[in-house]
Amino acid sequence: MMKLTTEWEWRLLPRYNFTNLQYAMDATTPTVPITLIPKSPLAKSSTVESSGENAGSESGTMSHMEGCFKLSDFWDSYDQWSACGVGVPIRLPNGDCLMQYYWPSLSALQLFTRRKIRIPMMKARSATKSESNAFTGEKIKSSSDNHPSLETDEIIILGNTEEVGELCCQYNDIVNPYGRPPLTERVRSLIERYPELVTLKSSDLTSHSWVAVAWYPVYRVPISTVKELNASFMTFHKLSSASPCTKRMLPVVETENIKREKMQLAGKKAGGEAKSRLPHTAVIPPFAMSTYRMSGEVWFSPGTDDLQMAIYYQQTAWRWIKQHKFKHHDFNFFMSRGIRS
Repeated sequence: MMKLTTEWEWRLLPRYNFTNLQYAMDATTPTVPITLIPKSPLAKSSTVESSGENAGSESGTMSHMEGCFKLSDFWDSYDQWSACGVGVPIRLPNGDCLMQYYWPSLSALQLFTRRKIRIPMMKARSATKSESNAFTGEKIKSSSDNHPSLETDEIIILGNTEEVGELCCQYNDIVNPYGRPPLTERVRSLIERYPELVTLKSSDLTSHSWVAVAWYPVYRVPISTVKELNASFMTFHKLSSASPCTKRMLPVVETENIKREKMQLAGKKAGGEAKSRLPHTAVIPPFAMSTYRMSGEVWFSPGTDDLQMAIYYQQTAWRWIKQHKFKHHDFNFFMSRGIRS
């Protein structure tokens, strides 16, 4: 059996070996600028105290640093995709190729800040977009024991030892997908109620912070009537610097940028003011995914691990949602059709 490609390993595959499913995941993965900050208050004080005697040691300083990104930059990375769609190259079983464009919408999110392990749900703010297209910022009610009401004093504990944090914002869209505004437009409409969407950084959030982005096909070039091309999918991304998949991607990109920076600064002697830092970037790969009407050889190429990968990602999404006791409308809808080979 082929080795399962994990959420960071598929990003490192040669592009000419990508399958249609891998191309879809690659094309819809956002890239954000990052800045380097101390890993912890202890590391920060250690760096400051030793800065005088280790002024020439960049490696010592870098060992106490980690990359983080602004949430505002994360949303901005979807700006062009929200306006024009994102193109995904598709190769059909008969050998024909086309470009399919997908449009992103905000499906759901939860932001947990680094404050408390126990979450007082009555203080959490949430928003749901209803089928009647009327926006409400009131707290969500649920009659299910698996989805406690946010209006109660009930405390939800997601883990015994891991820091979960305080839930400061959550969103769950239940409008018909083609009746929703683009992702960036939806975020802008939420900022007035939830300024945390643009004021927080990934370092302010715990590893339980996440967002789900739904991708629906809007058009393709050239036109094709292959029914498998009507498939939709949803990607789940962690928004914290503590996320394992984010951590694995930062060092590679960071090292390349630092090398380029050193070369540029070395070439600038006297005269003019050199930039102290070049912009570092990192991808925020999906840690889970769910699919809708995705089937056949178009998406699950024979002789590849596409089907196993899709099942793995969908199971990961299910476990994540169950762990957070979140009633995710889009995910439940996608699961109603399942994955068919």
